[in-house]
Amino acid sequence: MLDLEHLGRQTMGDKVVEREVLLLFSGQARRCAEELAEADEAGRRAIAHRLQGAACSIGAFPVAAAGQALEGDPASDAYLATFRAALAEVEDFIRKLCA
Repeated sequence: MLDLEHLGRQTMGDKVVEREVLLLFSGQARRCAEELAEADEAGRRAIAHRLQGAACSIGAFPVAAAGQALEGDPASDAYLATFRAALAEVEDFIRKLCA
C-alpha cells in the first residue's frame, strides 16, 4: 500500500518531512474521494490523473495503478471502486502511521 523505503529516499530520511508529505497527500486524497461522488467521466479522469503523480512520489503505487486504470476507462465502475478502495486503504495507513 505504501513503499516506505521509496518515501524515505524521496524525503532523504527526514521523518518530519515524511510526515508532512504524507499528511498533505492524505488531505488531497480525501478531497479527491469527495469529488468523485459528484464527478462525471471527465471529472473521474481528471481526479485520477491528478493523484497519480502524487501517489507515485510518496510510494503509494497501488493508488497510482488504480488511478491509471480509471483514467484509461473513467466509465468503469469496477475501476472506480478499485480506486476508491486504494485511496481509503492508503489514507487509513497514513492515519495510523502518523498518529
